[in-house]
Amino acid sequence: MIEYFALDGQSLTRIEAPDKGAMKAAWCDVRLSRTSKEENERDIGSIASSFNVNLDDLKDLLDITERPRYSYDVLLRNQFLLLRGTKAAQYEFSRTAFDISVTLPIGLFLTAADEVITVHYIESGEFTSIITRLNKKGIKQPIYLFLELIEVVFSMLDKNSFDVAKQINQVQATIIKAPREIERVNEPFLLNSYLIYFTTAMHGNNNAFQSFISRNKAMFDQSPALSEKVDDLRADIEQVMQISSIYQEQVRNMLEQVTNISNNSLNRVLKTVGSISLIVSIPTLISSLYGMNLRLPGEGLDWGFFLVVGVSFAISAAIWLLFRKFKWL
Repeated sequence: MIEYFALDGQSLTRIEAPDKGAMKAAWCDVRLSRTSKEENERDIGSIASSFNVNLDDLKDLLDITERPRYSYDVLLRNQFLLLRGTKAAQYEFSRTAFDISVTLPIGLFLTAADEVITVHYIESGEFTSIITRLNKKGIKQPIYLFLELIEVVFSMLDKNSFDVAKQINQVQATIIKAPREIERVNEPFLLNSYLIYFTTAMHGNNNAFQSFISRNKAMFDQSPALSEKVDDLRADIEQVMQISSIYQEQVRNMLEQVTNISNNSLNRVLKTVGSISLIVSIPTLISSLYGMNLRLPGEGLDWGFFLVVGVSFAISAAIWLLFRKFKWL
């Protein structure tokens, strides 16, 4: 799905074609499909020809595992910033399976003609929903739009990190309230897998963004407004990185706690089985001794059998009470 927006004064206006008379597209938003490969290839082919963008860079965005990076096309004089973003602002956690598409590639192009192109798999209209907000602020140059779109990506990541924090708190509460039930819960392991991918993507985003800043440093230094915006974005991505690292450490602690709980439960089971085996072994030992063909105490007594049985059970009961006292049973 392709949408075009023209910059009319300092406001964005939706148009039907990339070049419709005097209204030339300043921003093209391409929403890729997770199901139709043919549609995606058709869309990126159209974008490559309409905006003179490197087709190989566009094809890289079809790979959901593509790493974050920044590149400058010397021949076409286009800037390409690939970031990893979430497919929705709302974090969706699965309690049964881990989805490898924790983050998805988001491509941002700034062409030589000052046209902005976004290519992504985001399911909701997070990009296009900011048009009203951008129009209120006023877009002076396409570079401002480019930075605002980067902010959208970072903002979605920030929202997801807070949703992950809520999930971590819920799992921690489960461990505290019902530690014996945590063995049936797989959330800590799924959260750990999620945060590994999430944190790795944040570090990649930070490196790519720093490369973008270095390339355009001269332009940013000439404009206090642009410089301030870049500093804000740098602070945003660093904050998400720090928060995700803290959450990952929390999940590691939870995993250690779950392991300790599992080990303690196993020790309790083994202790109980061993104690029961010892209690049962006393009557077994005595009965085996009295099974030998030798003269034994109480052999000639009419009540000797009951005496032996009573002594056996008395010893077993004493051991059982002793174990109960030490809370082994």
